[in-house]
Amino acid sequence: MSKGKGILFSPLIFKCLNHKKTQLITYDPPKSDVFSIGMVMLECCSLIKSEAYYNYDKFKVDMSHISKTVTSVRLRYSSSLVDLIDRML
Repeated sequence: MSKGKGILFSPLIFKCLNHKKTQLITYDPPKSDVFSIGMVMLECCSLIKSEAYYNYDKFKVDMSHISKTVTSVRLRYSSSLVDLIDRML
């Protein structure tokens, strides 16, 4: 198991980890928390484990895969719910 696997890191946190820095000027803790909540909501709606969007070894979040999943979820749930998830991500 990769180190950190299963943790819903935001892209900003991955950027910090990739650069081996504990802080970046652009890091915004509330924004990262909102991203993580959005990932939990997306997992609940899509039934796809959030880990599927992460490459923990390269510190990357596959935003295109997330976008495709949001599009597929849009077919099953109300537009207001999906719009909320989309804004969080």
